[in-house]
Amino acid sequence: MGLQGLRNVAEAGLQQLFTDAFAEQNKRFDQTLSRLESNDAEAATLLRELRAEIEQLRSGGRAVDFDAAAMLSEASRKLAGLPDYAPMLNKAAHKLSGLEGLVVALGKVVRKLPDR
Repeated sequence: MGLQGLRNVAEAGLQQLFTDAFAEQNKRFDQTLSRLESNDAEAATLLRELRAEIEQLRSGGRAVDFDAAAMLSEASRKLAGLPDYAPMLNKAAHKLSGLEGLVVALGKVVRKLPDR
């Protein structure tokens, strides 16, 4: 699934995507360590120790902050239409670009008006 496909993923679906990705990563890492062990047992042992340390650090908190992921997902949904509106907003900003000078000119005119 590309990033475009994430636009309609609910929080539970996003959690499942991360869980599946970590499980697949662990499976591939185990397979790689098994192959490495036949050639260099010391290197495989060092990598297993490193992995255990990383897992211990992860156990102190979630590897992925699902609340932050949910907020990011919601923000992406809200910004989805931005490309459609950007040209219109740019045109409006361009039309308003001379407004500051107009306000100054109007201020000068108002000061010249006689008091009633």
